[in-house]
Amino acid sequence: MVQLTHKIQPNDNLILCYSGHGLLNKEEEDGYWFLNDCDQNNYSYNGISNNELLTKLKAVKARHILLLVDSCFSGSLFTEKGLAEADTDQKSDPLESYPSRWALTAGRLEPVTDGFPSGHSPFSKYLIEYLEDNKKERLPI
Repeated sequence: MVQLTHKIQPNDNLILCYSGHGLLNKEEEDGYWFLNDCDQNNYSYNGISNNELLTKLKAVKARHILLLVDSCFSGSLFTEKGLAEADTDQKSDPLESYPSRWALTAGRLEPVTDGFPSGHSPFSKYLIEYLEDNKKERLPI
């Protein structure tokens, strides 16, 4: 993530996709992503918490950031404060003048299905299908 803070410029856009396991620590009121080879018994040491991720994303000066998160408890990202305030110095398209931070998650505060073995989860399956079928320059909202 540190590399992104140096590479991404203010007019760039960033899409961050995560598909893996997640956990909600109710005592800490924080969700965790299990990174590659994460020991699920020590997730707080070798996973990444929502708070840590959002703090790191605040340092990325992209115009727009979209998180696509396919994991259990992924909706716990929404328990945090917003990631950016509007830049009112922009004179172009009013919608484009405000930096945006969006997240599309596979669920809320519950486990979600992984789908069938050797296949995509339902979230990833339909996201891929939507993106492959899209023929427009901009995705409709």
